[in-house]
Amino acid sequence: MSRLTSILTTALLLGLVGAVAPSNADGPGLSGTITEGGHTVSWSVGGVSPPPPALAGQYAGVVKAGAKVTLSGSMTYTLQKGYATNLRQSASLSGAPMQSFAGLVYGGTYPFSYSITSVAPSGDGSGVVSQMYVVVKGVNCNDSGVCGGPTVRLTIGVTSNLDTEPPTITIKKPRGVTGIGEKTEVVGTLSDNSKKATMHAAMYSDGAVVMTGTKGPVRAVGQRWSATWRYPKGHSGPFYECFWAEDAAGNRSENAPFTACRWLSIKVPITRVSNGCGGSAWGQKAIDIMNWFGDVRTYGNRPVSMRVACNQHDAAYGGSTVAGMRTKKATDYRRWSREAVDEKFAADLMAQCDRFLKGKKLRKERRACYKEVPIYVGLVREFGQSVFDANSTVPGTQTEIPGRTTPRGGSRDNR
Repeated sequence: MSRLTSILTTALLLGLVGAVAPSNADGPGLSGTITEGGHTVSWSVGGVSPPPPALAGQYAGVVKAGAKVTLSGSMTYTLQKGYATNLRQSASLSGAPMQSFAGLVYGGTYPFSYSITSVAPSGDGSGVVSQMYVVVKGVNCNDSGVCGGPTVRLTIGVTSNLDTEPPTITIKKPRGVTGIGEKTEVVGTLSDNSKKATMHAAMYSDGAVVMTGTKGPVRAVGQRWSATWRYPKGHSGPFYECFWAEDAAGNRSENAPFTACRWLSIKVPITRVSNGCGGSAWGQKAIDIMNWFGDVRTYGNRPVSMRVACNQHDAAYGGSTVAGMRTKKATDYRRWSREAVDEKFAADLMAQCDRFLKGKKLRKERRACYKEVPIYVGLVREFGQSVFDANSTVPGTQTEIPGRTTPRGGSRDNR
């Protein structure tokens, strides 16, 4: 064996180390870049649209019969100096000549660019009438024909009279406050070019799905539709519901499953969202400091219940909708900032002082009650940020204020 033959044999084997053909299980996109085994392969397919949902598992894209399709990109291969290998770089698109480079190469970097244009073939019938194929390879092989390197394969569906238009669905804003477990009407519109679509809906409590529904296929010509929901018990909110639609071709309404969403003011029992006064949710330090302030404070020999004020404060921190301290009228706290909630808390505590310590004879006790309010509210301002829910669209307590939520309107000011 000559010295050159020995070098080539070693290089051809070393050039294959780590070069494993990629799996297409997830399916490559219409454009992308792969780096593998010394090869970098980039590709972009033009004139092709993403497939509708019904075809997404079969085709990387779809194109109308007779339309122009382009394939362009580049690839490079880098080999260590002192070695050699058989290199092949190629790109092909159905209906057009392949562009390629092939040859024995030595240590260095080998670029290759390509640009191919073709026309989608015609076919009989409607839907997917034919197929086009894209193959982009960057491989190096030894003398035995064992090769390694990335290969990209795409299948494009050629269509005729294919329905790619998504349905549209709208809903009206809710009216007022709804009680938990009560029925309420949902009203909107539905349209699709096929004149039929299936409606889907989901209700969320604090970002978690708590109820779903499906209806259809139903008439979809822009007409008014209505449905009745009975909102489920056992959840604390904040609540919102979202509707979306899908037609027979698999086209889904824009931004599905959050196409048409609305926030709901659903009044929940105060016992579901509050356990009264105290700092047990804020850590041991808060507990140690705040244990002195319980549900009931005593001034002189007069008890003052602060529980109702704490209940409102807890509900507000979670963004729930609850009845007021001494009224059945509900307050939806979802849009309240933490600062506004804490200011209301101070006012509610002061109101309890006034309620239980009335008259001139109890002026001293009332003043003592007033003096403790800023102490407790100050502790709330110091520790409360860690338990205020700043994002009503993600389950659990999210203390960081989001820039934007899906659906919109879920961000709360935790300052």
